[in-house]
Amino acid sequence: MAVMTSTLAGMTGASLILISSAASTQDIAPADWETHRDERRDLTAAYLPTTTGINVLFRCEKGAFTGFLSGLPQQEGEQRSLEVAFGDEPLRNTQWTSGSEGTSVFSESPAPFARRMREGGRFQFRVPNGTEDGRPVRYVIDLPPSNVAIDQALQACGRPLVDPRDAELDAVGENGLPTALEWVQQPRPTFPNTRYARGFATVSCIASPQGRARDCVIETEHPFDGRFGKATLDAMGAVRLRNRLNPDVEIPPSRFFFRANYIMAGYATREDQQRAREAAAARRNAPD
Repeated sequence: MAVMTSTLAGMTGASLILISSAASTQDIAPADWETHRDERRDLTAAYLPTTTGINVLFRCEKGAFTGFLSGLPQQEGEQRSLEVAFGDEPLRNTQWTSGSEGTSVFSESPAPFARRMREGGRFQFRVPNGTEDGRPVRYVIDLPPSNVAIDQALQACGRPLVDPRDAELDAVGENGLPTALEWVQQPRPTFPNTRYARGFATVSCIASPQGRARDCVIETEHPFDGRFGKATLDAMGAVRLRNRLNPDVEIPPSRFFFRANYIMAGYATREDQQRAREAAAARRNAPD
């Protein structure tokens, strides 16, 4: 079993930094992450606790794969930004979905995230406005490699252990598209037949040279049994993309992402309403 030791490194550049390193009770590298299985729930999970209070978990439950971090400074809002990096990479901004309690976040592309974490090594992320006085908090974790626990979680959901398409993730912008592409027509999913009043799903696809979506995959959905992933997947046939710099030129096959938020009438918050207005404005301003 891995034992995590942590050091409070104090302030650097007006940031609070928490450093965590992995070691076993014999001061050797731990063999793997922890594994949990529950056959009754059809659940397989890989998780890594740390003494900084941060926990990393990947879970396959009834065919739905999720990954999340917990133990973060509390923050309101449905989504939040984290700056993340592996190894010596520079920090880059990423979008996450907040848990209901405000101290956990769900990855919008958990399988690629899990595949990167299974390699082990240094993982760091910075939480903006992580302290009461508004300073960011940076966490640095030395991850043990995982070729059993994470592999089992990925395989339980039929996710590959290696996917060459992961190399394209750095080229994807905050709008879900590579910088060379732009939307001509976004999908318009319909609310599924479900017992949930709200949910979301993220789907990734490959853009064909003609700008259509192919090889689409549900990256994540919440709740896992809300049918929001399938509803989003069914809508991807309407997608139209084009080369942003030269619309008349076919586009190279490129990976892109689309996130759909589902909210039943009467359950929208002010944040939801503002996001809907911004999305409508973006559609009006989209190129013809």
